[in-house]
Amino acid sequence: MRNLYESTDLLDFLQGEAVSKKQRGHLALMAKAAGCQAAYLSQVLRGKANLTTEHIHRLCGFWKLNETETDYVLFLHHAARAGNADLQAFYLRKAQRIREEHGTLAKAVGAASAPAFSEEDRTLYYSSWLYAAIHMLVSIPHFQTAASISQRLGLPLQRVDDVLSDLCRMGLVTANGKSFRVVQNNLHIDQRHPLHKTNHINWRSHCSQNIQNNAEGTASRPQMGTLDLHYTAVHTLSRNDVSKIRDILLDAIRRTRDVVGPSPEEDAVVVLIDCYRLQK
Repeated sequence: MRNLYESTDLLDFLQGEAVSKKQRGHLALMAKAAGCQAAYLSQVLRGKANLTTEHIHRLCGFWKLNETETDYVLFLHHAARAGNADLQAFYLRKAQRIREEHGTLAKAVGAASAPAFSEEDRTLYYSSWLYAAIHMLVSIPHFQTAASISQRLGLPLQRVDDVLSDLCRMGLVTANGKSFRVVQNNLHIDQRHPLHKTNHINWRSHCSQNIQNNAEGTASRPQMGTLDLHYTAVHTLSRNDVSKIRDILLDAIRRTRDVVGPSPEEDAVVVLIDCYRLQK
């Protein structure tokens, strides 16, 4: 099943579900689950008829949606059937609240924060971009020593040693002589956590420095690396299309995770995506 919260229009979602399944007779299965004829459901999918609330509720059971997901679909249904603009906006606001709460980035990336983290260790890990940078570099075979990491990041060897020692104590990295390996690398800090903003600020500060270094060039790296990409734009658009932009970016994040998962550890990159309402 497609990601439910990517859809803000019930008909669009129904059409997508009807065509996304390759098996023969899926439309008939949907119609049977809804309690209507396949011919009638075909009319619905062409926008020439409407399903009842009972039909929609039965389809939610067919899709094995939980209570919150069912609420979301029913709110979209009520919005589509509303008799006036105020009532439609009422139901759309309810659906939007669910999207904002449950269509989150954590669900998109399928990541979880390290359960063994103490709050002290979590604060230390997110106090600087260095911890995540060194943590991830260790997953690359030719960056599993303090010396190689020191050379890659242009940092004093002692500073790298200190961070590696902290990462070992946290249980994220383990040492074998002078070599290190990653124990756990799939971390995500909840957006409601106070350190969530700190983490973003740290990496955007690092990004700003990267842009500056690329513009000027340094002794260790040529001007404007071929893999570097920085994009900034300010748009004006409808409120509904703002949600579409957000969903496009969430889908891009999912797709990058699909690429990263099976990819062998050979290099390290930083991915930053920013999309937010322009305000003071």
